[in-house]
Amino acid sequence: KGEPKKSYSYSQQDRVGVVDIKGVLTDVKFEALCGEAACSYEQLQEDFRTMIDLGAETIEMEVNSGGGAAFSCFESALACKVMAQDAGTKIVAYVNGCAFSAAYAWTSIADEIIVNPMSEVGSIGVVTQLYNTSRLEKENGIDRVYLYAGKNKIPFDKNGDFREEFLASIQEKIDVFYEDFVEFEAEMLGIDPQVIRD
Repeated sequence: KGEPKKSYSYSQQDRVGVVDIKGVLTDVKFEALCGEAACSYEQLQEDFRTMIDLGAETIEMEVNSGGGAAFSCFESALACKVMAQDAGTKIVAYVNGCAFSAAYAWTSIADEIIVNPMSEVGSIGVVTQLYNTSRLEKENGIDRVYLYAGKNKIPFDKNGDFREEFLASIQEKIDVFYEDFVEFEAEMLGIDPQVIRD
């Protein structure tokens, strides 16, 4: 089987480490999602720590990702920035493709950002997608029955539609994540939060 592929590369001679931020970004490592299919914040923190312990003077993040999970994105990125600052390690981000959403959050921790002229960056926002298959199930003769305790356990009303309270609670969480994202970008880039919103 051989050794597993390292998620970073490091040159002791140049004291430069390179880490890929590619594919879907997740909060934890999933062994099944390997290669460029996914990148985890947990793995990125481990890679930063390893390269800094090896004496990296520069860590280059090669970015090509449409983003991913909001959960633990900002804390993990900030932890890596603080690690690098404490060690005197410069972070350089090179965007070759796209750096959207959570990938843009990671890009913004860099001391220097280089964007390939054909690449795109940004997409500061938060989105979630919900699927309601109730009507499809009814049309196909499938009855859905829930046995539960706790009034907020089930997101559907008696007609199979999402309850308004459920949608409002999801929107509230999205709004909180968005404000966190705006504040994070404003702090990392040193600009007014309203500029980010605009």
